[in-house]
Amino acid sequence: MWGMFYHRLNPKATADAQCPLIVDRRMVILVQIVPNAAVSLVWALPVDLLHQLGDALILGDAAPGCPGAPLVIAGPGDMQWGTQTNPYALLNQGYCNRFWGNVLATVTIDQDLAAITEGLRISGLASFANYTYSSVWNKLTPHFYTLTNYWMTPEGDYEYDLSTIGTPGNNFLEGGRSNSGNRIMNFQAKIDYARKFGKHDVSAALIYMQKEKRLNVPSASQSDILPFREQGLAGRVTYGFDSRYMAEFNFGYNGSENFISGRRFGFFPSIAGAWVVSGEPFWEGIRSKVNLLKIRASYGLSGNDYLADSSNNIVRFPYLTTVNMNKALYVWFSPNFVKQTGHEIKTVGNPLATWEESTKLNVGLELGLFDALTLNVDVYKENRTGIFMQRRSLPSTMGLSGVTPYGNLGEVENRGVDVSLEYNKAFNKDLLVSVRGTFTYAHNEVKARDEAKYLPNKYNSVLGKPVNSVYGLVADGLFASQEEIDNSPRQTFMPDYLPGDIKYRDLNGDGVIDANDRTSLGYPTVPEILYGFGASVNYKRWDFSFFFQGTARVSLRMYDMHPFRDNQYSGFNMTQYVADDHWSDRKSVV
Repeated sequence: MWGMFYHRLNPKATADAQCPLIVDRRMVILVQIVPNAAVSLVWALPVDLLHQLGDALILGDAAPGCPGAPLVIAGPGDMQWGTQTNPYALLNQGYCNRFWGNVLATVTIDQDLAAITEGLRISGLASFANYTYSSVWNKLTPHFYTLTNYWMTPEGDYEYDLSTIGTPGNNFLEGGRSNSGNRIMNFQAKIDYARKFGKHDVSAALIYMQKEKRLNVPSASQSDILPFREQGLAGRVTYGFDSRYMAEFNFGYNGSENFISGRRFGFFPSIAGAWVVSGEPFWEGIRSKVNLLKIRASYGLSGNDYLADSSNNIVRFPYLTTVNMNKALYVWFSPNFVKQTGHEIKTVGNPLATWEESTKLNVGLELGLFDALTLNVDVYKENRTGIFMQRRSLPSTMGLSGVTPYGNLGEVENRGVDVSLEYNKAFNKDLLVSVRGTFTYAHNEVKARDEAKYLPNKYNSVLGKPVNSVYGLVADGLFASQEEIDNSPRQTFMPDYLPGDIKYRDLNGDGVIDANDRTSLGYPTVPEILYGFGASVNYKRWDFSFFFQGTARVSLRMYDMHPFRDNQYSGFNMTQYVADDHWSDRKSVV
């Protein structure tokens, strides 16, 4: 989306003496808003000149003799050198036609078996879903230019000089197409039983599930050609007495094609119970004030067969070793390099790969006061074992460089608390008020990973640290002088550094700042605390509501963000709040 508005140049944004910045106050700012990207502001030409150029103009220097890179304004008073595409060219780039199609067919059978015994039912479901997508487009590749100079003639017209950037484009439309989709077949059979005997409530269910998914347009990979299949059996038994005592047992016996025969099925049981204390006879005296008090707990095991590599790509059949049968490599069979073809191992199979398992414990409390205020508190702990991940400590002598195998190697412990508080009150038939607040704290620690047993420095280890921790060097102020630089440990990652640059701590005391001095910094990049509050008011046919949400115990990792940019280093401009809230020695002094 592009928008336009006039902008006054900040007096602080001045060019150097050799390259004065000339600005026409009638110029227009073009604002490009890209989802999930920084907002870029471009100091543009007058709109009539922009239309004259028409093609993919890259906005250039405002004065002759300035550096060759075009001028980009990141915000009021902020300058950087970079490139930006003319929005007028984007609007005339071509067109695209897209088609989406969904076909869904479902057949269900439901039979009451009360003739056999009361409360018994049987049901079945079979479904077929087909999703298709296709697109056809025609577009042109625009020419790219940089504006090296422009001026206004005495007649009021504009003249300008242009230089070509990169590979020339074309003046005709080029066609292309793409398509995708999948089809899913699902079958499910279920037996239900539910019956009440006086104060006793009994229910049970047994479910069989089978599912197959095929890609309509698979890639050349055999793993995409083969269907995705799931199979499982699940069951549930519940018991309740007088709406005060409740117990439940669940199980899942699930199979996954991802694992080798003998390791495909996993059994995952769970048990839960609850006690409604406010339902007891001795609660009668305070029920008008404390209308609900319920205590519950659950403990169980769950499994995960969704496996992914370090780049979050789906891994199928990890027990199989894949081989490239026609890999071309240079070998030393003659005085010169000779290219020969042979076999290359792409991935090393692991026949021991199996389900990731999570053991979960939850204890909760529900409290109701005055039939208006409700408090829910849940405390939980989860231990996830057998996490599928790539090995990290194999010696190079194994000969597996570049094809390091995966395995069930990781373990993470999660613990936290969830709290919600809600107030609902109907003052009369026309006025209803609701106020609610939430608080969540979730902390995790890495308990096991394929990490070298004897690390030179304990602070280099990820064990005991949150999963999404930030690792880096610890800042220790700024260099005040060249003398301080000469008397400080050598920073190997910066060939040249001067007074005013950041000084880092030598954690291992070897006189060198390098990767061995990296450690965990701050909080993880995923918030450990989420909180929110809001309210709603309903009066007759009017409704007003709001909700605010915040985070805490989180670190914002800013990378590829630079105050200046050149042709060698890419990145985004810094936003104003980053510039205002930067770290400095002055701010660190109490």
